[in-house]
Amino acid sequence: RVMDNLREFSPNLEVYSIDEIFLDLSGFETHYNLIDYCKEIRYVVRRNTRIPISIGIAPTKTLAKVANKLVKKSFKADGVCYLKTQEDVKELLKDFDVGDVWGVGRKYEILLKKHGFDTALKLMNAPDAWVKKNLSVVGLRLVNELRGIPCLELDEVPADKKNICVSRSFGNMIQD
Repeated sequence: RVMDNLREFSPNLEVYSIDEIFLDLSGFETHYNLIDYCKEIRYVVRRNTRIPISIGIAPTKTLAKVANKLVKKSFKADGVCYLKTQEDVKELLKDFDVGDVWGVGRKYEILLKKHGFDTALKLMNAPDAWVKKNLSVVGLRLVNELRGIPCLELDEVPADKKNICVSRSFGNMIQD
C-alpha cells in the first residue's frame, strides 16, 4: 500500500526492498519546493496507510540513503532531509561514520578506518588512485556517489526474484 501511494508522486521509481524505494524527482525542483513536496508525500502516505515514512533527497542514491538515515535521528527535520548543495553534503558527511555508508561492509570499514578514513567526508575526499587500488572500481563508484556524481542508475524494472528455502522433513509419515 505504501508503494502504491508513492507511485502517485513520481513516474520513475525503483522499489529497492520491501521497505525502501527510490523516487526520481529530477526536474521537480523547477515546479515544486522539494521539501514541501516530500512533506506532502509523507502526509498522504501516513493518511492513507497509517505508516510513517522518512525521506532523504539528494543527487545520488548513496547520498539519499545518508540523508534518510540522518533524518530518522532529527526531530526538527520533520521526516525530510534535503542535501541540496555540496556544502550541505559536506556538513552531514563530516560526522557520518564510514561504516554507516551504504555499500561499505565490515571488511571495508576496517580497512578504511585503518587508513584514517573514519568519516564519510574523509572517504569522499580520498584520492581516486587509492580508492581504486584498495576498494576497486565499485569503491570508486561509491566515492563518486558521495561526491554527488550519480553512478547507480534507477532500476525501474526489478530483477526476477530468487528464493532460497530451508525445510525440515521426517523419514516416515507423521500423523500427530
